[in-house]
Amino acid sequence: MRLVLFLALFFISRIPGETYITHMQYIPGKNGSACGLGRMGDQLIAYSKAKWFSHKYSIPYLYHYFPYSEHFHLADKEPHAIGKWTRIKEKKCKFDEKEASFVPQDNTCYLVDFFYTSPSWSTCADVGEWKDMLSDAEFRAHLREMLSPKDISVTLDVPMNVRTVALHIRKGSYFDIDGFFSEQEFSLLPDDEPGILPLKKGFMDVGEPYKFPPNQYYIDQLKLLAQEFQYEPLHVVLFTDYAAPNELLATLERAVDLPMITYQTAPEVVFTLHGERLAPGVDSSLRDLLLMTQCDCLIRSGSNFAQIAHLMGDFDIVYYPLDAEWYGNRLTYKTIGCARKQ
Repeated sequence: MRLVLFLALFFISRIPGETYITHMQYIPGKNGSACGLGRMGDQLIAYSKAKWFSHKYSIPYLYHYFPYSEHFHLADKEPHAIGKWTRIKEKKCKFDEKEASFVPQDNTCYLVDFFYTSPSWSTCADVGEWKDMLSDAEFRAHLREMLSPKDISVTLDVPMNVRTVALHIRKGSYFDIDGFFSEQEFSLLPDDEPGILPLKKGFMDVGEPYKFPPNQYYIDQLKLLAQEFQYEPLHVVLFTDYAAPNELLATLERAVDLPMITYQTAPEVVFTLHGERLAPGVDSSLRDLLLMTQCDCLIRSGSNFAQIAHLMGDFDIVYYPLDAEWYGNRLTYKTIGCARKQ
C-alpha cells in the first residue's frame, strides 16, 4: 500500500503544471511601486511584448482585463484568466530571459514588466527582438487579428489614388515633463520671445530624444519619402498631441516646400459603442490609432503609441529615429530606421 501511494505521488509530482505568460497592468515606479496604468500605447506595447515572448517560447498567453482592451478582439479571443488566476496567483514570477537558453518552468505565471527589455530587445536600435518581431509574418498577422477593433469602424477620408503618409508627432502633454518641449527649437527662438521659459527638469528632446524628435526630423523624413517615390503626389495626415495642430502643420509645409505634397490634420471622429459615446480620451486615441494604420506610409517617433501603429499597420514604408546624437543645440539621428513591406 505504501509502495502504491509512493508511486502515485511520484508520478503526480511530474505532471506538468499550468504555465502562462501575461503582462503587468501597472507601470512600476522607481521604488518598485505602481505609479499608474499608462495610456493606450503603453498598455498595448506591454501586451505585444508578452505576446511576442508567448510566441517565441510557446507559452500560452493569459488575458486579464487591462485599460482599453475591451475595444479590441483580444478581449474575446484570448484565453481568460477567470478560473485559472486563483490557482496560479501564488506562482507569479517576473519574466526575465537573461540568456538565450531560457527554459519556461512548469506551474508558473510569467509577468512581463512594462519596462522590461530582454538582452536583445531595443526599439532604439534596428536589431534584436524588435527586428525579429517586425519580420515575423506569422506573429504580425496574429497580433493584427488580436488588435483589430470590435464594434467600431472608421474610414480615413483622403484624396483618391494618392499615397498617404501618417505623420505621428509627440510634443508632450500633462502626462509628460512640464514646460517647453524642445531644446533644439527653444535655441532657435529670439532672445526676447515672450512667454517661453526653459524646462525645470530638462527639455523633452534631451531626456527622450526618440519619443520627442524636433520638427526638423519630420521635415527631413518627408523630403526623403518624396525622393523615395520620385516626387509623386503624397498626402500627409498629421496625428499629434500638440495644442495647435494646424499651426504645426503649416510650419512643416513651409519648411518642406514641395508642391506635390498636400496636408491635413487628423479628422475629428466621434466613436460610439453600443449606442454610447466613448470617453473623449479613448475616443481620440482609438481614432488616431485606427486611422494611422489605414495610411500607406508612416513617419513616427519612438513613443509606444507610434510603435503599436507600426506593428498593427501594413505600411509600404516606415521611418523611425535611431542613434540620437547632439551637436551643440542640434539633435540629429545618425541612422534612420526604414521598415519596408515584406
